[in-house]
Amino acid sequence: MSTLWLASLCARVDSIEADQRWKDLLQAELVRRRIANARIIFRWCASEMCDFSQWPDASIDLALVDGGPRPECFTAALPKIKSGGLIYVDNTDIDKTSRDAGERLMSHAREHGCRMWIFRGFIPCNLFVNEGMLLQKNG
Repeated sequence: MSTLWLASLCARVDSIEADQRWKDLLQAELVRRRIANARIIFRWCASEMCDFSQWPDASIDLALVDGGPRPECFTAALPKIKSGGLIYVDNTDIDKTSRDAGERLMSHAREHGCRMWIFRGFIPCNLFVNEGMLLQKNG
């Protein structure tokens, strides 16, 4: 649902979805709401999810990573982010793989001089704590 929310706030949203059924539902909702500034891209394979070659370097203000191979998506997105732009990586704590990914993300972010914030807490409709990372690209 973040695609719908972001489309109300941003000039343009490109969303990569890994589930064809969800992509179709989301596309139908965009049409129903007459939202024209969002494009849904279907990529089910992990290596395809983190292929951002169609976007020019330093052209993206915000990348939201909420699925797929998080470290690989972060690494691929970083050169595409404008100076001062943001990458939010959701659910960095959902399982051991994600925690390991979170540690790799933090290390990679430090290597590239990113500012980093960790958010932990309850989110609506969940009875457990979630974690996410917000990273700001410097230079």
